[in-house]
Order: sequence, then C-alpha cells, then structure tokens
Amino acid sequence: MDINEKQDTNKPITFVLSDESVNSYGFVVLTEGIDTSAFERNPVMLYMHNRDGNVIGRWENIRKDGKRLLGDAVFDDSTELAASGKGLFALCIYRH
Repeated sequence: MDINEKQDTNKPITFVLSDESVNSYGFVVLTEGIDTSAFERNPVMLYMHNRDGNVIGRWENIRKDGKRLLGDAVFDDSTELAASGKGLFALCIYRH
C-alpha cells in the first residue's frame, strides 16, 4: 500500500505473525512446524503482548503462506486504545 493511499478502516489489516527470519533470541521458527489450533480457540490480539486487560481485538483468517504465518487483525472499536491503534495502522504510523 502506498503511504499516501487511504486505507478502508473497516477492512481487516493483514499482519505477518511469524516468518522464518532469525528472531530476537537468535533462533528460527519453522512455519511448517507452527500449530495454531490452541491459539485459534481464543485468538485475542493484545496491545504490546500485555495480558493485563489490554485486549484490543482478535485475529481472524490465521494461515500459512509459504514461510510466513499471517493473520487478519480485527480491532475492537469500542475501546479507546484499540481504536487509536487501528487508526495509527490505517494511517501507516505503525508498520505491519
């Protein structure tokens, strides 16, 4: 998406949840070995990975695409934190 192009804010935003690059701990997670079945029973999206009441939405359409694990973010517009985060992604302030 071009940074100057306006995004439909009601459309889910697709994120790369994992890929096979070296992570911050110095190892690689192979996408083919990822089992998302437990996560998909309650696919909450947390702000900054913080579990203390910072649910800002849910993940849908979690899927493997080659060496990437993708998911579509559905933000909870009823909370100020989630609406703010969604707006920042839509404006390309945060990168996904």
